[in-house]
Amino acid sequence: MESRLKSSSNSNDNHDLQLPPPSRLQHSVFENALLVRAAIIASLGGILFGYDLGVISGALPQLKQEFNLSDTDQEIGVSVLYVGSIIGACYGGALCDAFGRKRAMLIVDGVFVVGAICLVCAQSWNYILLGRFILVIAVSISGIADVAYLTEISPLRIRGAIVSCNEACISLGFLLSYLLAFVLSQYRPQDGWRFMFGMAGIVASIQFIGMSSMPESPQWLLENDLEREAVESFRCLSFGDDYINSRLAETRQNFDTNFYKGSPLMRIEAESTWLKAHIRKNGMNVVEDIPSLWQMWTMYKKQVYVCIILAFSQQLCGHGTILNFAPEIFAQVGFGSEHSLGSTILLGVIKVCVTFTVTAKIEAIGRRTLLISGLILINLSLSALIIAFDKKSDEEESNATFAVAGTVGVVVGYAISFGPLTWLVTSEMFETKMRGRALGASTVMTYMFASIVSYTFLSGQKNWGNNAPFILYLSSSLCCLVFFILAVPETAEKSPADIDKEMNSMAFWKSFSGNYSSQV
Repeated sequence: MESRLKSSSNSNDNHDLQLPPPSRLQHSVFENALLVRAAIIASLGGILFGYDLGVISGALPQLKQEFNLSDTDQEIGVSVLYVGSIIGACYGGALCDAFGRKRAMLIVDGVFVVGAICLVCAQSWNYILLGRFILVIAVSISGIADVAYLTEISPLRIRGAIVSCNEACISLGFLLSYLLAFVLSQYRPQDGWRFMFGMAGIVASIQFIGMSSMPESPQWLLENDLEREAVESFRCLSFGDDYINSRLAETRQNFDTNFYKGSPLMRIEAESTWLKAHIRKNGMNVVEDIPSLWQMWTMYKKQVYVCIILAFSQQLCGHGTILNFAPEIFAQVGFGSEHSLGSTILLGVIKVCVTFTVTAKIEAIGRRTLLISGLILINLSLSALIIAFDKKSDEEESNATFAVAGTVGVVVGYAISFGPLTWLVTSEMFETKMRGRALGASTVMTYMFASIVSYTFLSGQKNWGNNAPFILYLSSSLCCLVFFILAVPETAEKSPADIDKEMNSMAFWKSFSGNYSSQV
């Protein structure tokens, strides 16, 4: 590899690089179809993600009756999803970077099946919590691997649409969980929850079978000194030779430390990247996580802060709480149990329709416009929920019209903004070699905040009033809206370096230019 790097640095024309001959994986007739199939199969992880987040909403009423659950037990049942996800996300980024995006997805599909079996066979509440804990570890790793894979197989001009397909599938997963919960509440009112949890194992098995025949991420292969395999993967995904040549040249240039003369930190990273590749090539092990996380902090300070605020705001806007406790919210405003479940289906349908619409228009509208517009709608909708639940006494009825409008508004606002954009913007701000760890760190923070927020609804209403949780969500969302206006640029069709330069010109970062300078 060292000799190849030296020859690369001395070459004056990177377009003269020789490509390996086409492999048996190249099928010209089906190249475009394979890219579509890879995107669809990877996005099944999004369905699993959404389904496992939403299924607890439909299962809780049956679980509450069967195991005589208190309010605290129900909140624990929701929060264990996020606690387990924190643990999974801590290792998910390193797993994706070390073993590859494809193999990471295959591993977590197996974990999904184990968790689903545990839940189907559970005989006590503790076993339910154990099964959920196993399942959500897989959920968090799957979310990282899916987004990284979709980002790296996508042509730049349609990257936003393809990556946002994952969020569309998350919304579809929510809807499927609501539909199944409604049907099983009618025909299996006692043990329908077992079927709800078992469905995750079936979807995971389908993804495992489909993903087995898909190519690995070509960008991950390039970053791990597997050029021939990367070229085969590029060709399978219908990338032309000009694009492949440019990617090979760019990767080799990144390994040339002279390219980073003006940036000591980037030069150190390049030397570290070469050393790790050299050590792997000679069969030795190397611990990569701590230095990589440190490099991510030192080189991407502004981007890290944006990821933290994104993770914080997408949970404190109340969207997760509204979906998880939707039947309870609608019951509080006078809907019966059947109507409450039907209302959650309506929320799921709206979420899917809006998400698919945004996915189709994301490149035309732009990330920044969608993020700010969606957050404005969320703030207005939370204001409606505060009015709806502003009761002077327990005997006074809540305003059902404002409650329904506010609930729908939060779901729509989230589907416009955080839903398709959180992972997309995060993945676009970081280089390939840092993307897995960046997504993993972002996921850890997301679920850490989600775990805290899950205790704010039922307990918050009980201790501080019915509209207290919504006041909290509105306060945090208003602060985050101001931050996004002042600090987050448009990221569409831009490299991480271009995004960093544009951030430097924004009002928020200008005022802290000495403290938040990046080395991208």
